[in-house]
Amino acid sequence: MSVLLASFACIITLTTKIVGGTIPNQHDKLQNKVKPRIMYTASGSGVPEVKTILSGFVITKFLGSYTLIAKTLALVFAIASGMSLGKEGPYVHLATCVGNVSSRLVPFIHKNDYLKKQILSASASAGVALAFGSPLGGVLFILEEINNYLPSHQLFQVFVCAIISTLFLKFMNPYGTGKTVIFELNYTSDWKPVEMLLFIIIGIAGGIFGAAYVKFVRWWPKNFRSLKYIKNHPIFEVILISLLTGLVTFWNPYTKQASAELVLDLATSCDAFELDRSLCPQTEERLVEEIVLLLFAFIAKVGLTFVTLGLIIPCGIYVPSMVAGALFGRLFAMTIEWISLHRSLSFVCSNESSQCVDFGIYAMISAGAFMAGVTRMNITLVTIMFELTSSYTYVLPISLAVAVANWCGGLIEKNSLYESMLVANDFPFMAPEHEPIDPVMTTGDIITEIDLYDNSTEIHRILNSSQSNNRGGDKLFIDVSESPYVPFTKLQHKLNILRDNCLLDGCIPLIKNKICVGLIYFSELEYCLDKIQEFCLKHNVSDEIFCKLVNQDKRCDQSCQYHMQHNENIIKNITATYEDYFTYGSVNDMEGETQIEEEFESLIDLSVFVDTSPVFLNYDTELSFANLIFDRIGNRVIVLIKEGKHYGVLHKKVLIDYCRKTSH
Repeated sequence: MSVLLASFACIITLTTKIVGGTIPNQHDKLQNKVKPRIMYTASGSGVPEVKTILSGFVITKFLGSYTLIAKTLALVFAIASGMSLGKEGPYVHLATCVGNVSSRLVPFIHKNDYLKKQILSASASAGVALAFGSPLGGVLFILEEINNYLPSHQLFQVFVCAIISTLFLKFMNPYGTGKTVIFELNYTSDWKPVEMLLFIIIGIAGGIFGAAYVKFVRWWPKNFRSLKYIKNHPIFEVILISLLTGLVTFWNPYTKQASAELVLDLATSCDAFELDRSLCPQTEERLVEEIVLLLFAFIAKVGLTFVTLGLIIPCGIYVPSMVAGALFGRLFAMTIEWISLHRSLSFVCSNESSQCVDFGIYAMISAGAFMAGVTRMNITLVTIMFELTSSYTYVLPISLAVAVANWCGGLIEKNSLYESMLVANDFPFMAPEHEPIDPVMTTGDIITEIDLYDNSTEIHRILNSSQSNNRGGDKLFIDVSESPYVPFTKLQHKLNILRDNCLLDGCIPLIKNKICVGLIYFSELEYCLDKIQEFCLKHNVSDEIFCKLVNQDKRCDQSCQYHMQHNENIIKNITATYEDYFTYGSVNDMEGETQIEEEFESLIDLSVFVDTSPVFLNYDTELSFANLIFDRIGNRVIVLIKEGKHYGVLHKKVLIDYCRKTSH
């Protein structure tokens, strides 16, 4: 059943495949092409991609309605398979999909990137609030994990959205317990100051686990998933891991238990009446047996969690890391209990209790520490754990363990899991605190610096320089000085340059008398050219078509008049053919000609898709200031000027690549 359900999840996920570029042909002038990127929009947690989208970039179809439906179904099968994965990360992606699809119902929001960004931010917070039953944690998640600047009024909107989503979860009662989450806990016992040393040890263990996990996730795809058969048949890896999971976990009572229920049992204190008494052994013999079972469960869960992330199925890391932490914490507490039976630990043990330490408390604190070691969240995680435990008494121990886990994990591996995935997948997201910028560098320097840094990468020179001394390659700009009309084939050629190099969020600057008058982005240009091509096929047009990119001046020169006359001749040829099917001069005939002419005029007018108000900076502006603009505004490009004239285009991707290369 595990293999069957996991296979269903993988098959559904494979239907969401998108290709980030086309394979270049032999006749292109460009060399050293970037291989096309294959992506499955329903795969993984989706949190790194959501972070990238909220930073200002577009990932085609990632927040679409089909991805929402496919990932929902695939997630059900993936969770039911019993594999070591979680649903909390995918909840963030699914909630953001709901926000994106819903925004389409309101055109003025869907067409406004600023308002749409607010909707997506609120949706992501709602996903976290639903996953953990933590509205405050959902708000803090946006500020800390998404790493996106939010003004105060937007923060209030996010807060209201998270509260409403949690209220609906409370009213619908999906768990049948009357609670918003399945492992909500209450602690009544207290802790001793001397136990802080034990909490620090748990935090160190969580940091080591998180750092090791991040390093393994970066190493595993390069050595195992790069094998030809695994790479070409991703479903085989899913079948292999699900089979391994079933064979390993079936024999242990803890590993075959559902993750949420296991965390609930492990984090419940022994004074709770409903707890399985096997987790609270009364004799030394039973204590040793439980330690052995928990040790096996811990090793199995850690190993399976390591190899599961990255499969072509929906999978998160929050709960699996909490499961590993809860197992370690319960095991650690039981080990202290066993030691106390042979050696006096009066400075830790309490005479009032039959047990030396509270097993449930240690499991919960360890769950937070292990999750912190992986995600490197601080305040968000402490808030979520506080809302789960409903106990202010243990906020300080949880905070201490989380802080130590972050510190220890950062010493071994500076990147969190999601930051590592962003770098590994080459997503254009940059965390300023991890990628410092040389304060003396300027925006103009980075164009030359990148050009010298990697001479094999032609696209950097094409993308960033429009100067006459550009060394080889096509210049990726369009001159509209003589005429606002540009040939269709020329636009198609520029589009292919972006597509072949996987720059699906790139743009083409429009230059008029050495001044940039606007930018046209890949997605809009591709849409317009596809529509024009459909029109040409429908009406059998083989002549060159001239597309209007900017609004023309009052005086139209000879070149402009020629292009306009050429387009008029195309319309006349189409209508001449059109007249053969109707009686000349009839009302229907005249209406048909008018409709064709209006359709043609609307198709070739691309000026409505041109961004006429990009961000301009002087070429000698400090690079750190350009990075601040990218981070706060969320734009993708900055147009560089020198003495008021166009100098080049600084793309956010280029800046990120430069910072990542120089940091290594």
